[in-house]
Amino acid sequence: MTWDMGAIIAAIAIIWAIFEFRNNAKTNRIERTFDVFPAIREEYFGLRKKIFLNGEITPEGEKLLRQYLSKMERFSVGVHCKIYDVSIINKMSGRVLMEQYKGFIRDYIAKRIENGMADTTYCEYEKLIQEIADLRAKES
Repeated sequence: MTWDMGAIIAAIAIIWAIFEFRNNAKTNRIERTFDVFPAIREEYFGLRKKIFLNGEITPEGEKLLRQYLSKMERFSVGVHCKIYDVSIINKMSGRVLMEQYKGFIRDYIAKRIENGMADTTYCEYEKLIQEIADLRAKES
């Protein structure tokens, strides 16, 4: 009888430890997202106005856009590795990210692929955008 009680207590302790680990991991993921994403957002605030002149992407604008997409690609890898939290990104800037993507980034990426630059250019970023679109569809 004593052994059975010990096994029950051990099982409860294991379940509790798993719960705490997952809860702490989620909290840490949210905190990291709040630490990193706002810096990217602030650095590239008003991106569209900075890259276009008379409806065309300027050479300096293209350089800035590629820098932004490179940062977002790395950040997206972090999201997919569960380092950052996509639901927080959606709440912070989901609308803006979707507007940017649909407004000019999607066409820019498609043009790079069409010109043979790479067929997987910014694929992690596009996967993140799709996840945000899916989250936004569920909310409405």
